Amino acid sequence: MGALDQLRGSVVIIGAGTQGRRLAYMWSSRGGPVHLVDLEERQLQDGRRYVQQLRAASINHDRNWGDLTTSHPNMLKPKLQDAWLVIECVPEILALKQKVIAQLDADAPEDTIIASNSSSYGIPEILDGLKLRNSKRALNIADSTRKIIRLATRDIRIWAAIKRETLLALAEGVGTPQEIDAIFKDVLKTRQGPCELMDIVGLDVVLDIENHYADSRIGVPHEPRDYLQSMIRNGHLGIKSGRGFYNYTDAQDQKPMLYAEEHASDDDWREHSALSIPAMPISADVADWLRTTYEDIFEAVFGSWLGNYSCPFVFGEHGQLEPDSSEQRPLELSISISALCRQCDQWMNDLESQEKNVIDRVATQAEVEREKQIDRTLSQAIQTFSARWLPLTFRSSAQKAAQTQLIQGLWRGLRKDLLKAINRPCYRSMWSLYLFAMVPIPVGISEEEEDDGISALCAVQTALQQVLHLRARQRCVEFNGSKVSPFQDRASRIPSPNEIRSEFLSIESMIYWAALTFDTSSSLTFSSKSLLSSGLLGWESESSWRLVKSCTDIFHEQTEDWRVHGMVVSEENANRIIAAGAAWKLRVWKMAAVLKEALREGHKEETVHHAYTSAVDAIKQFNVTYRPLLMTCERRIQFLSQHTKLRWYELMLHYHLSILIMIDAIEIARRTDILEQLSITKSDVEGNIINCLVFGLSNQFSLPRPQGATKNNFVQVPLVAIDPYPHHVVAAVQLLWNGMERDYKSGALEQGTFEHLQSILLQTLELLPQTSKSVRSAKEKAQISSAQYRDSLDLRPGIP
Repeated sequence: MGALDQLRGSVVIIGAGTQGRRLAYMWSSRGGPVHLVDLEERQLQDGRRYVQQLRAASINHDRNWGDLTTSHPNMLKPKLQDAWLVIECVPEILALKQKVIAQLDADAPEDTIIASNSSSYGIPEILDGLKLRNSKRALNIADSTRKIIRLATRDIRIWAAIKRETLLALAEGVGTPQEIDAIFKDVLKTRQGPCELMDIVGLDVVLDIENHYADSRIGVPHEPRDYLQSMIRNGHLGIKSGRGFYNYTDAQDQKPMLYAEEHASDDDWREHSALSIPAMPISADVADWLRTTYEDIFEAVFGSWLGNYSCPFVFGEHGQLEPDSSEQRPLELSISISALCRQCDQWMNDLESQEKNVIDRVATQAEVEREKQIDRTLSQAIQTFSARWLPLTFRSSAQKAAQTQLIQGLWRGLRKDLLKAINRPCYRSMWSLYLFAMVPIPVGISEEEEDDGISALCAVQTALQQVLHLRARQRCVEFNGSKVSPFQDRASRIPSPNEIRSEFLSIESMIYWAALTFDTSSSLTFSSKSLLSSGLLGWESESSWRLVKSCTDIFHEQTEDWRVHGMVVSEENANRIIAAGAAWKLRVWKMAAVLKEALREGHKEETVHHAYTSAVDAIKQFNVTYRPLLMTCERRIQFLSQHTKLRWYELMLHYHLSILIMIDAIEIARRTDILEQLSITKSDVEGNIINCLVFGLSNQFSLPRPQGATKNNFVQVPLVAIDPYPHHVVAAVQLLWNGMERDYKSGALEQGTFEHLQSILLQTLELLPQTSKSVRSAKEKAQISSAQYRDSLDLRPGIP
């Protein structure tokens, strides 16, 4: 065992990027504990997975691996107290590195060595101008460690020359990446060539390093940097974007990456690379835009239904006390469902390992590959879901139309990969299935192709079955309706098994509420049987719906003063009202589905009457508790943010749509006796839906273009255009259109009013995603109906 292996204490690594996770693997392979720190939870998760992958692929199965722990920077100081070495691996930005080094010097013990992993800045350059408590320890390293650093410095300078000459040769057209890599590997007998290595590092990172060299040295040629910039502008960043010098979306060009995985050794840690290859051939800027747009639009709405103001399982609950703090964690307005699914899957694995006493077991290669496939499918589902909005960011009709092929390709690719998600039950797979169900079928997909694979309804039903399977599998933490600790960031500290179990219950409950939302919506819109909840017989005794009622009672009592004396409409107050109303909205959807079931299946009159009175009572409760506050918010809504406007619009549209669907079912059943009692309600609902659509047409949402969010790089679009549920908007338009035609023919609507309402509905359909088959079909039917109406006017005598 060498001198480095004999050192006691832990190694702390700041930054879980490509270099940080490699160092974490290397130091943990020596048997000592390693602590990895990063601001981003996703980076920490990827870092842990990367180390697990390399350990699983290790040829030395008897190796004593060191413990690997992770945390955010706010928990760094306690971890430094027993560290003999701390290494910064933050991006190649001098000011950032200096800030990190200064903080480490202030917090780390006197004898802790502070090192930088920079490939372009020397220690003297980083320390220049810093007033440190002990600047010498940045250089006070054991002899063997200094030797490694000297060798690394020598290697870095040689690598910089090779890299620059490679880029220069490519810029001048001397050879292709494949030819240069082949010569390099043949002559020097290396496993990877310079182009392959740069793809692994990331071409944007390589450009940052080259820019630093150019700033600090004279005579550095500009051609390599120009060549890199042209690649980056095209979205070619290397493996992380799916394309760099090689195209990693094609099986043939995956060979460099696969070779690195297949022949990686434990000791040659520098040649390992991140083992994730994107599934879809889209540029990095488009992929990033699709993800951030999904978060900015869909999760901003749906996430508010899972927060402490809406989800009945965590309603009004504060988080646990933070370590060394007397303050409670604030209430969460919005929570990412995708993050919840990832966290729940990870914790389920952790809890199952604890149950089996195999906490330190290293994942097998098959398990690692399974996790990679699940993550790829979820990422692909998010991209496919958001692709509908991509045409909004282009100005010309030709550019908008050109996105159809990409949207079709994403839909086809996701649909194919869903077969793998079906066979890999977990919460991420469940969410991938839900997202696919909400993706509009693109235009250009034939009916034969549409019928030749999984349908939206099948995807929802499969996802619900997975929820049932997962909850049954985790018997020890099965939801029982009791209040539990709300969501908190697992990476902020190292929780005990009991705390993990409690927080797991909380997260699982929020995911269950999300699944119940889809289950209820599906049972109403598809007229399908509910899988997570009882139908006509038994729903009232279920804890979920009883909790919704209890939370509404609590909210009503808490906000009574607002209804009596008025309120200040702040962002927080408005979002609290909207989120609480969204939970009751789901109960109204349930009531509508139950009444629809009673009418459809021909139940006894007393059963139908009970379902009807329950629905009417739910509507009355909304009108008493929520409507006055929502109307107050509406009067002040132009002073609120675009996300608050979007949430208000979605709540009001969905709530009134559920009642309109219920009334439509009553009309189909020809229950005129019930319809007469709902005549005022129907008039009110139709008016509210029209007002919602007008609101959605007249209020704008600022959407960044994929090229980047700069001052002149935003597009303003109506809220209707980015509605995450266009199928609900189409349903509302169709129901309103049918009702308007009946009223016009009966004389209840004047000609000018009828034409004005037609115009609103046609504008709405024009702004929904035109790459959607259902939207196109609804628009064509509406245009035909409008044309027939105009033709009928031409045939009337006396009409000019």
